[in-house]
Amino acid sequence: MAPTAYRIEEMYKGRVNFVSVNGDDPRNWPLIEKLGVDAIPHMSMVESDGTVSTALIGAVPEDWLRSDIDVLLENAANANENDNARSEEHTSE
Repeated sequence: MAPTAYRIEEMYKGRVNFVSVNGDDPRNWPLIEKLGVDAIPHMSMVESDGTVSTALIGAVPEDWLRSDIDVLLENAANANENDNARSEEHTSE
């Protein structure tokens, strides 16, 4: 999965943060448990508030990764638009 992940990371550079975690390092176990990692490779897609929205386990086709990331980016953009609209409503009252 690493070569695919690196290509995806380049495609979304500046819009998505990618973090690799070494599962062999005991210092990372609390994070591994929090993300529910039970197999490797494991890719967790985490929202800006820390919510795990998707977990992909095993070898995943590149188009699946792009599709899932695109949905998360679209959802984030829509949430920002909704927040801005609510903010404008309150300031105009």
